[in-house]
Amino acid sequence: MGKQFKEMRCLLSLIISLTAPLFLWGQSSSDELYTIPRSEGPVEIRIGYSILNISNINEKEETIQFDGALFLRWKDERLKYTPADSTYYGKKDLRVPEKVYQGIYSINRLYKGWRPQLYFLNGVGNKGVNTQTIAIWPDGTVQYTEGFIAEMGTPMDLRSYPFDTQDLLLYLHPTPYTEDELVFVPDKSLSKTWVQNLGTAEWDRKAEEMAVRTAEIQAHDGSVIPVSEFVIALKIKRKPLHILFSIILPMVLLVSLTWIVFWLDKNPVIDRINILFIGILSVVAFYMVIQDNIPRIDYLTLMDFFVLENFGILAASVLVSLALDRMKHSGKTARAQKLHRICRWAFPAGYVFTALIIFLIFS
Repeated sequence: MGKQFKEMRCLLSLIISLTAPLFLWGQSSSDELYTIPRSEGPVEIRIGYSILNISNINEKEETIQFDGALFLRWKDERLKYTPADSTYYGKKDLRVPEKVYQGIYSINRLYKGWRPQLYFLNGVGNKGVNTQTIAIWPDGTVQYTEGFIAEMGTPMDLRSYPFDTQDLLLYLHPTPYTEDELVFVPDKSLSKTWVQNLGTAEWDRKAEEMAVRTAEIQAHDGSVIPVSEFVIALKIKRKPLHILFSIILPMVLLVSLTWIVFWLDKNPVIDRINILFIGILSVVAFYMVIQDNIPRIDYLTLMDFFVLENFGILAASVLVSLALDRMKHSGKTARAQKLHRICRWAFPAGYVFTALIIFLIFS
């Protein structure tokens, strides 16, 4: 019995020793499919995109939330196959090939091949992927489609606020490949736009552009790594009517009503000063509302200068009222009344002229 067991063990060892190379060769071949395709130069990834819906634009946080999709196409000779349909090569346009993998499970478990891992450099939090599809054509052409929901941080230029136009930039990088290994090639035929959606209620989507450039990533040791960077530029323009009617127009009317003090030349100066200080406090309240909607920036916007103009005109009204009262008490009543009449039109004219100058400078 022991002799038979020894003979069986020897036979089993012989079988394993003979079949192991075949098993390892098959395993190595399978693993090889998950590496980047070999080519004389960098692998070219044709890329397009689609911005489906802009759900939120937050000026205070300088972020944009949107639903989008990426479309990537490349060629991998290792994934060639013979189609079951012999008439395939007679078709000029086969939109759906035989091999299609849909869903996260199908792609992660069933798809045997390489695909680039992408991330947005200015992404806030994790990108939520909701759809994934990989299609493989018989000649080895692979197209990867990914639908996602993301939030991006993008600096905004608010100098012309609320008449501003923003260029929101999104930066896409392939990881961990350098420009010598992988490059993006913009492909307009892959990009799509949902024309029914032009943005959020406060913004108009004006234009979309895409480009590829070389980005330099600095390593911890000080070396610079060149990476192919795909840039999406989204141009949007603010609709200012809401701000005009809810903030600017009430502020203009409020300041205009304070000029009634130049028609109350016979009233005590304290009454006129009270009216002006009510106007100043009201402008402060409006300004606090404005500051709640924009980030803490190190420059002044058009709205800041407009508010400063309101403060300045009200402060000048206080000083002129005090000067007129002193002139009356010093016996210069006729001169004070003449100055009163001049202020009735000089202040409105100066207010309008200064506002136009501010608008022209920032426009």
